[in-house]
Amino acid sequence: MQDKLNLKVKENFLTELQLEKLKKLLEQFGVEVVYSRAKDGYDLNLLWDSSEVYRKSSRYAGRNKKGTDIDWTQVDYLSSLGMTNDEISDRLGVNIRTFYRRKSDHKKEN
Repeated sequence: MQDKLNLKVKENFLTELQLEKLKKLLEQFGVEVVYSRAKDGYDLNLLWDSSEVYRKSSRYAGRNKKGTDIDWTQVDYLSSLGMTNDEISDRLGVNIRTFYRRKSDHKKEN
């Protein structure tokens, strides 16, 4: 099924460089992007096949499979400084739920 979307974008919302980046990104998913300069911005036309976009985007779906290792000596140090678990997980770049789950597993191992 072919889908089409026509947009008018004001110049102060997107620059031509940003439009080129958007075009490259959308083309990865099979979306044809054509834009032209208009009086007050850009005319943006998008054309795509819904089934192809879905098929290409599904490979990006799901969680990150790469495991996140947590340095527990660093966690102990940050905790001794008075940081909360939320602050520690932010500092380590780990989701708070992942942090609690790994913390529970770590306690079971030791």
